[in-house]
Amino acid sequence: APVAYWDYAVRLGQIPMPNAGMTISETGYSTAVNNANREGVDETTQAKYILDVLMDAAKAGIKATNLYELVDQRNDTTKTSKENNFGLFHNDWTPKVAATAIHNLTTILTDGVGSVTSTSTLAYNVTGLSAVGKHMLFQEANGVQDIVVWSEPDIWDEAGRKGIAVAGQQVTITLPTAVTGYAIYDP
Repeated sequence: APVAYWDYAVRLGQIPMPNAGMTISETGYSTAVNNANREGVDETTQAKYILDVLMDAAKAGIKATNLYELVDQRNDTTKTSKENNFGLFHNDWTPKVAATAIHNLTTILTDGVGSVTSTSTLAYNVTGLSAVGKHMLFQEANGVQDIVVWSEPDIWDEAGRKGIAVAGQQVTITLPTAVTGYAIYDP
């Protein structure tokens, strides 16, 4: 899971550079579920892990996160080659679940021109999150404010090579005043 290695990876990547933001040069998850070393996950888990990493990076102030890689290197119907299955798209350019999830997240968090900042000062409170739950506030250039809530429980059974079902949790977001015209999304 992304959260398990986050602090370690961030420390490794810190090189002192005055006035420069930190970037993640390469991160991703292989969908080689049948890899002999159990180094792959299914497409749904890949999507969840990538969204977790993108949100963890944003919360940590990372300026750019580069995902490895755009398209699978080769058509691997056996799903055994780790390196051939890192893509957000299959080798024939059809989207994996991760590509759709990223598209949905970026569509939700932007104002139509790709502009989003995290400088809003909206007072809000989130209750009901587990120990691995997180939240972050974004503000779009058009003034729309988005509160992102996510959780990072263990969702992959390496031995069984399958996803772990996780029960949903009731989370409450409290705002200083009543709000109308809100929406809830799940990318």
